[in-house]
Amino acid sequence: ISSMSDSQQHLLLIYPLASLDTNPTLVLLLERLAKRKVPVEVLLTKGEGFLVPESFGETIHLKPLPRDFFFNRFALMGLPLRLAKRLMPSNHNADYPVRFDHIVFRYTLARQYSAIIGVDPHGMILAGSLNKHVKRPLVYISFEIIFNEDLDDSEVELKQKERLVCDQTSLVLVQDEERAEAFCRENSFPFDRVSMVPVAPAPQKVEKSDYLRKTLQIPSSKQIVLYCGNLEAWASRDELAEMVSYWPDSYCLVIHSRSRV
Repeated sequence: ISSMSDSQQHLLLIYPLASLDTNPTLVLLLERLAKRKVPVEVLLTKGEGFLVPESFGETIHLKPLPRDFFFNRFALMGLPLRLAKRLMPSNHNADYPVRFDHIVFRYTLARQYSAIIGVDPHGMILAGSLNKHVKRPLVYISFEIIFNEDLDDSEVELKQKERLVCDQTSLVLVQDEERAEAFCRENSFPFDRVSMVPVAPAPQKVEKSDYLRKTLQIPSSKQIVLYCGNLEAWASRDELAEMVSYWPDSYCLVIHSRSRV
């Protein structure tokens, strides 16, 4: 790829979630690639309560696809049987063009890319599967590390597939040296093929704002405690009410969810 100009490159990014624009690393990556006029196709999960991301630039093309594309229950079936399953009236998650069927994609659409980028284990395993025939360079962007000692029965096969695709991977992007060492240890990956990319937006001037106070009518006498993130049970959502019941009246909890509640 290094011998190609930016305009000659055509990248595929596989992100098996809907929350693309809540990830500052990916936002900055796509904005920088757009600035360099590099064409990038981004396959991401559609819907699930998230707003459609705004444009990252004219060369960045987002393709929202149903969850079933990324977590395909029929991936091991033969193509005719899979296509029949997709056409079943009850299979509402497979409402995407036949050209995006994994085998069809592997032999047709995958040819146009100069490199394929996968995000986290599921995205990278799919990247490896779609790359099986064309053999383009693979890049792994890792935010979540699966540790061997923590595997449950449902993750053993996932970990095996991740390690296999790592054997074919040219470059891994991870946040810092400690996580890089953990990634390499857990996946038997060479450290010299890892680059550090912190989770951070582009440098920018941060200005003080009263936006929350004005929008939510919070008086200046109140100290704001801001929670940003998931509102799921695993994120201690159900403990918030008890927590604030102990707070003095001078404190105010503001919750910012990354998706529709």
